[in-house]
Amino acid sequence: MGNQGDRFSSGFLAGTVFGGIVGGLVGTWLATKLNETEGDEASTLEEGANLAKEQFKRLKQRVLNVADEVTVEEARLGLDDKIAQLNDAIDQARQQLSKVNGSDPHQDV
Repeated sequence: MGNQGDRFSSGFLAGTVFGGIVGGLVGTWLATKLNETEGDEASTLEEGANLAKEQFKRLKQRVLNVADEVTVEEARLGLDDKIAQLNDAIDQARQQLSKVNGSDPHQDV
């Protein structure tokens, strides 16, 4: 039985050393692969962030363009109102001038 105990001890010791070496190598290899993957993920996240920033800039520009269009449309409508008011004022001035001159512009000649 003493011989079997020596074999077990030496086998256990050899297995421990061999397992430690193989486990260390596999662990190192996996850690390297995980770091590479994390680097790829970081660059992918950075690219995604840059894409999101660009999309935000484009959306912001569209909103500003729509706001400008609304402002231009409001200005156009305001100008249309002012032109209508000016036309009314011109018509009233013509009517008053024609009354002063003694002729009615609405009478058929």
